[in-house]
Amino acid sequence: MPYTIKMPEYVNDFHCIGGACELDCCQNWDILWYKSEVDKLKSADCSAGLSELIDKSFEQAKNDKLFMITLGEDGDCPFHDKSDRLCMIQKELGEEYLSLTCRTFPQTGVINNKTVCKYRSLGCPAVYDLITASADACDIFVSANRPESFDERGYFTDKVDDVKKNPSLKHRNILFDFFYSILSDKKNDIKTSLILGGLAASKLSEFEKKSPARIPEVIKALAPQIKNPDIAKSLREIKPNYLIKLGVVQSLFDNLSVGKNLRELTSSLRDYKPDGTSSVNIERYIESAEKFYSCFEKDSFALGNLVKSLYLDMRMPYNDRLDNIFANYAYFAVVTSSLEFLGAAAAAKSDDKQEIRQLFKSAVCAVARPLCHNMETKNVIIDYLKKAGCYSLAHIALIIN
Repeated sequence: MPYTIKMPEYVNDFHCIGGACELDCCQNWDILWYKSEVDKLKSADCSAGLSELIDKSFEQAKNDKLFMITLGEDGDCPFHDKSDRLCMIQKELGEEYLSLTCRTFPQTGVINNKTVCKYRSLGCPAVYDLITASADACDIFVSANRPESFDERGYFTDKVDDVKKNPSLKHRNILFDFFYSILSDKKNDIKTSLILGGLAASKLSEFEKKSPARIPEVIKALAPQIKNPDIAKSLREIKPNYLIKLGVVQSLFDNLSVGKNLRELTSSLRDYKPDGTSSVNIERYIESAEKFYSCFEKDSFALGNLVKSLYLDMRMPYNDRLDNIFANYAYFAVVTSSLEFLGAAAAAKSDDKQEIRQLFKSAVCAVARPLCHNMETKNVIIDYLKKAGCYSLAHIALIIN
């Protein structure tokens, strides 16, 4: 079957760096294995030690066709050889005996109406290095009518039933192109582009339920407004409201396990009281954020590429296929705002620019996977925005800014 393939420039440049990776993908991740993969592994001709480990390292998941690896107390995969940080299965049997996820990570993508959008997860440090190395790393190129075959289990595929539940999914590809073009507009800084995207999401959501067939027409009408330099200028003049911004981002990190894992880093921004409670010191945050941005003065494009990579990794504009465009975009806005929070935390920890960048990189890679692919996290944040009265375009602009 011929497909249209779209992907950013960096995708084909990726190479796994194996044991040299400072944040390998064999820890703190519940990877599912298909029963056929486990059966193949158990029937493999391997050493007695590996065979014994295979027999005791899998447990049945809720779905009888799926298994999970029993992780160690330190969250490490039992097949992860700590001496060289490589996979025992791959070393002894070859990658064909790995699970689909282990074979293909960090590559994944979205399939919709014979169009495949390929990308690589920002949870991989080697991907981070690629997308921050050049200004055009996240530029999308399109190749039509390629007769490729894909194992759809490794992709986020919009099925017929999904489109029936949400007819707007029929327009995923045109919506993707529209929002990505907004984020890629070099006339605007990335924060202004993000707010313009919020404006577009708000307008499109008005039509999403009542007349989804009009989405292409609405996009055509919106495009000139989004490109209007006067609108962009007015958005750049929005004054930051750190109480709103930090309230939302703190909720992201305080109430979720991903934030607990980064507590040592983010504590650099906090003041602690005798009773154990704490809050972000706003003056320290502003000063640290400025120091963080100064670390990227010569390659400011890198921060824009990180935002675009998150957009890809979150499968936007529908991170959650059952929710509307604005809800998905609101969560995307919160996640992108967490980049500045992590950067400020890194800058509060050190005065060395290279160390700040390394701390930031490690934090971004650590949070990318759980923030991009956990619908429970997304629902927690959207509920928080609604309860806090921050679920509007104006508030999303303040969270971004």
